[in-house]
Amino acid sequence: MPGASAAFAAEQLHHRLRVGEISFNPFTLRLQVREFALETTAGRPVLAFADAVVDLAWHSLLRRAWVLDEVQLVDPAAHVEIAKDGRLNLAALAPGAGAAGSTQPPGFDIGRLSVVNGSIDFEDQRQGYRNRLERVSVELSSLSTLDAEKGSYALLGQTRAGAKLNWKGELSLAPLAATGTLTVGNAALAELMPYVDDFTAARIVAGHADIELPYQLAFAAGKPRFTLKGAKLELRGLALASTGDKALLAKFGAISLAGVEFDSAAQHASVKAVRIGASTLLRARTSSRSQEPARSPSTLRSSSSRRGAARWARSRWPARCSPQATKRNPSQRCESSLRRHRL
Repeated sequence: MPGASAAFAAEQLHHRLRVGEISFNPFTLRLQVREFALETTAGRPVLAFADAVVDLAWHSLLRRAWVLDEVQLVDPAAHVEIAKDGRLNLAALAPGAGAAGSTQPPGFDIGRLSVVNGSIDFEDQRQGYRNRLERVSVELSSLSTLDAEKGSYALLGQTRAGAKLNWKGELSLAPLAATGTLTVGNAALAELMPYVDDFTAARIVAGHADIELPYQLAFAAGKPRFTLKGAKLELRGLALASTGDKALLAKFGAISLAGVEFDSAAQHASVKAVRIGASTLLRARTSSRSQEPARSPSTLRSSSSRRGAARWARSRWPARCSPQATKRNPSQRCESSLRRHRL
């Protein structure tokens, strides 16, 4: 049986497959596969797992679909690669990939799916970005293309740099709809530089982010609708440096966005509150070799009823921060308050 599976992978998927052992119990309809590894013809890994157990239900024959009571995966590993031309390596495994025509895949119903100690390696060759999500665990129940019933899902994982992922909610496939909350904690901002390099002359040298995204995804008349309600973003220890130089340009205090809302169908986005903690700006002085620090603590708040609409007005400077005072004493620390005027 392992030999037949390897031949199928070579002929239909144009990949190499190695399987340690395959066993099937015809009385309990339990299938077990061990030491599975799928790789490209060049030897690059794609999918693998140490052990998989599938319990097939007898009424699969009556429903003419794959009805699985339980699926368990132990130590699965996925390698996701985006080539320089934008091709995704996993796309070659899709049903009908490279064929002139495609047939409707059979329906399925999974009572419970569990993943233990998984890992996902991601590489984007266009941007030179690599990362790894490890210690991945998944618990999913009632996933079906046969019924409209919603099932629950939960995914946990973390990166080597210490970022933690928590994704949970409900999912249905017929029709496709999902609700839940995606939470990312302690994400290192410097790792995102390959994707922001083209948009800024500054470099992110430090900082971490916490993100909470309560979302809904649904399809109406064949069109997707994605919404966010009450999303949050917090940045801690953000520091920027000039391109090609390690000299610090700016060091920001805690930055938080609260009450973020987004609706793709209505093309609406709003932020209820923005707060910026005490920040330090370092600017080079032409008359001195040293740099002059400027402290700028401020708090911003907004509540917008129109998409991204916000207007800010500067209050009067205190007497000690007047242009004449700051000219006499450039190191004088000045504080300003900002207040928003409704549109």
